[in-house]
Amino acid sequence: MASKFNDGQIRARFDKALAEVKTVLDNTRQPVLAEDVQHVYDDKYILANTVTNATIDAAATTLSCLGATPEHLETLRGWARDRSVTLRLASTQRCAFLCENVRTIEGDSLETTSSTTSRIGQLLHGKDTTTTTTHKVKVKEYSWRFSSSYKVVAFEGNKVDDAVTLLAPPQGVLELVTRTDKAPRPDVVTAEPIDVNITWLFQQIGEEGGGAFAVVREDEKCFTPRRNKEVDAAVDCLQHLQTWCQRALSFFFRSLFPALQQAKERPNLDLSPLQRALFVPVLPALAEGADPHLSVGDVASLHAHHRGVLEGHLRQMQSLFPSEEGCLVSVREASACVLLSHLQGVAAAGVDGLDYVEGMLMKQVVAAIGKQVTLDDMTKFMAHHTRKLYAPHYAPKPFCYDVRRAPGYSPEGSLTIETAPGGEG
Repeated sequence: MASKFNDGQIRARFDKALAEVKTVLDNTRQPVLAEDVQHVYDDKYILANTVTNATIDAAATTLSCLGATPEHLETLRGWARDRSVTLRLASTQRCAFLCENVRTIEGDSLETTSSTTSRIGQLLHGKDTTTTTTHKVKVKEYSWRFSSSYKVVAFEGNKVDDAVTLLAPPQGVLELVTRTDKAPRPDVVTAEPIDVNITWLFQQIGEEGGGAFAVVREDEKCFTPRRNKEVDAAVDCLQHLQTWCQRALSFFFRSLFPALQQAKERPNLDLSPLQRALFVPVLPALAEGADPHLSVGDVASLHAHHRGVLEGHLRQMQSLFPSEEGCLVSVREASACVLLSHLQGVAAAGVDGLDYVEGMLMKQVVAAIGKQVTLDDMTKFMAHHTRKLYAPHYAPKPFCYDVRRAPGYSPEGSLTIETAPGGEG
């Protein structure tokens, strides 16, 4: 899965996060984006490790807020040593007919004023008579019981029956009302499970519970801080995790929440806070000084702030959404959406941070050379130097021949082998 690097967009997001970082750390530690601090090439590898480990820690914190206990996380870490670990969202929805009701709806009232000219009519009813007519319409309504249940589980290999349940709120129920006898939803819908392989994530969690990721620089296939098999595996897992979060959010926003529009008693809920961007402690940042990297204490402070921001936002959801069991859309669904949206942001920040390191290296190389070297440039360079290997009499000639009907005739055309822009023949 290819990364889509947008330097301007990423820099704007990181600048916003750095503004919040400066309120957390001491005034003596003022981190900025890595390209704004003088550093050596080795620092880029350390930065790639730091960004990846910060992503792992932030993802584990988000999963713990979702419902994973320390025991769960340790179990998943043990599974990841020998088998794959899969995160799954499973859901079932049911819709059943309840009853048929007839309701009377009052329409607009119409006032009619009539006049009489006869003397007897004026004595009996007065000169003017006003009559009020109200239109009433009987409407048939059909009530339906719509219920939804879902759960997030993790399992080892193919042992689905032995899965660890991270989140399984009570079944939510809502009464729907329609004007026709056609069911608004199918009788039973058991959606295809939404799975993602998170083996890599738990393979990188060390004995102390934090990220233990490191690029193996001694590997012959390690070319840059971004172009190596360790980072490729990290990016692949994080991108699949992003996709999983997006599909899980789709279940809530495209399948579950739209049922509120047909509710008998429609709740007035604001869903905008569910996807609000929260602080993510994943930053390709360095600080001025002999050691430009963030200290262990700095990293711990950022992750403590991250957990505090998450828990504070979840407490806010408790005041915005109902907490009663049986509600189709309650604080439990709101919290799940907040955490899924945030987990998606954490994974995106990890990928963007690693791409930023490669982009920074690219910009520095281009600045040193003075231009961006393309495949055309390399082709011309090699062609120029290859000519020096041959004496003029033996030098290869371009493949270019005229096409004639017969000797002495003008060419009808030519047959050539050329190199297209970009170096493709």
